[in-house]
Amino acid sequence: MKPGLSQSMRSIRSAYSTLNYEENRVLNFDEYMVMACKKFACAYPIIIKKDIQGDDPYKSSKRSECGKSAKVCIVTQFVNEDLLADLEKGSALTHPSVTMPLNLIHEEMIPIDTLYNNMNQIVEIGIHKVKHVHRIVIQLICLIAPYFQQLAKISITKSNVDVYTIHELSKMLPLSYVTEVCLDQTHLAEANYAILLNTSHLRTLSLSRCLINDEVSKLLASKLHYMASAETGLIALNLSSNHITDLGAKYFADALRTNRHLRYLNLADNRIGDEGAYHILDILMEFPLTYEEIVKKRRRYLEYLKMRRALFYKAYHEWDCKSVDESQASKKSMPKKRRISATSLKNKAITKKDKPTKQSFTDEYAFCKADMLSGEMIGPFLDPFGPKFSKIKDNYTYCTGNMCLSYLNLAYNNLTYQTLKKLHNVVLYQSVNKKMGMQGLIKIVIDGNFMPATSPEIRMINELISKNISAFGSKAQSEYGKRNKGTPRISVLPERNIEK
Repeated sequence: MKPGLSQSMRSIRSAYSTLNYEENRVLNFDEYMVMACKKFACAYPIIIKKDIQGDDPYKSSKRSECGKSAKVCIVTQFVNEDLLADLEKGSALTHPSVTMPLNLIHEEMIPIDTLYNNMNQIVEIGIHKVKHVHRIVIQLICLIAPYFQQLAKISITKSNVDVYTIHELSKMLPLSYVTEVCLDQTHLAEANYAILLNTSHLRTLSLSRCLINDEVSKLLASKLHYMASAETGLIALNLSSNHITDLGAKYFADALRTNRHLRYLNLADNRIGDEGAYHILDILMEFPLTYEEIVKKRRRYLEYLKMRRALFYKAYHEWDCKSVDESQASKKSMPKKRRISATSLKNKAITKKDKPTKQSFTDEYAFCKADMLSGEMIGPFLDPFGPKFSKIKDNYTYCTGNMCLSYLNLAYNNLTYQTLKKLHNVVLYQSVNKKMGMQGLIKIVIDGNFMPATSPEIRMINELISKNISAFGSKAQSEYGKRNKGTPRISVLPERNIEK
C-alpha cells in the first residue's frame, strides 16, 4: 500500500472518531447554560465559576494527622475572548451569556457558582450576593437541572428574590434530583416559602435570616403534619435568626405531634421564651391525645382495614380460580378407575368420616396464602399514634412522645433555668422509655440564653446523651468522639449565662 494512501485513511478514521466523540459527548452545565441563554435570548449576562469539591473534612484532618497533604480545591475559570476584548475597550456587552474570570464582574452580571465532585459531575449550584435574581435565570437553571443526576443542592443567599423565583424552584423539585435548597438571607416580602414543601422530594430546607414570622411559621408547619406533602420527605429544617415567637414554636410543636421523619430543627436566634420551648419539649415526652386525634387515628385504621380486606379478597379469588383450574386439569389427566368391591367401599366411607376432605385443605391454604399476600402488599399499620407509639393509662390514650427528633437548637432565645430543668426531664424520660429503633435527642444547643454556665442538670444531660449515643454501638460512639473531641452533647456558652 502506498504511504500517501495510508496516511489519508488514518486521517479519515481520526476525523470520523473525532466527529463521533463530539456527537456523543455530554455537555457540562456551563455549556448548557450558554446554549440556553442564546436560545431563549436571556437579556442578562451570566458568569459561571467552577469549583472542584474537596475531601470530607474528617478525612482531610485524618490525612493531615498521618502526614499526608490534603488536596486543595481547584477553581476552573472559563474566559470568553470576545467579551474580554469588549470590556477592555469599554464597549457594551454583546453576549447574552458568558463565562469569564471573577475580577471582571459587571454590575449587571449574575454570578453562578458551580461545585463539581472528583468525577467532574456537578453537585451544587449557588447564586450569592445578587441585587435581584431574575426569573429567566431561575427558569434556565430549572430547565437544565433535571439532566444532571448528581445535582443535589441549590443555594440562593444574600440576594433579593421574588415570588416567581420561589415558584420556579417549587416546580423544579419534583422533576429534578435536587434534595437540598438554601435560601439564607433572601429578602421576600410575600414570604411564600411554604410552596417549596408541596413535594416530598425535598430533604433539607434552610431559611436563615429570611424575616420569617409566626404566620409564615404556621404555613411551614402545616406542611409537616402527618400525611401532609412534606411530612415523609423533609429531614432538616433551619429557621435560625428570624422573628419566630412562642406562637410560632407552638405551630412546630403541633407538627411534631404526628411527624416521625424530621430529625433536625434549628430555631436559634429567634424570640422564643420558656412557653414556646415548653410546647416543643412536651411533645418529646409522653402527652395525651386530643379527641380529634383519637377520631382521626380510628378513621385511618378503618381505611387500613378496608384496603387490606379488599386486597385479601382479590388474592383469595385469584388463588381459588387457580386451584379450580388445576383440579380440572388433573381430572382430565387421571386414568380410568378400576372396579372396586363393596367391602372396600364401606371401609373407605368409614375412614372418610374421620379425615378432612381435600377441599377443606385447599380452602384453608388459600385463606392463609391470601392473608399473607395482603399483609405483605399493604404492610403493617404504621401510624404516629399506632400501638408502638401509644398506650392507655387511666382510661386515657397517651402517646409515648416524639423519639425521632435528634437535633434541637434553641440558642440565643429568651430561655431561662426553667427550660433547662424541663430539658433534663425530657432526656431522662427518653433514656428510660426509648424502644428499639428509636434514637431520641443526641445533640442539644442552648447557647446564649439566661442559664447558668454549669449546673447538675447540664452534667446529667451530657451523661444521659452519651449513653444514648453508645446505644448505637461502639463504632458510632468512637466516630462521634473522633469528630467531636472535648465537645459536650449539650452546648452552653457563657455569654448570656447567669449564676444559678
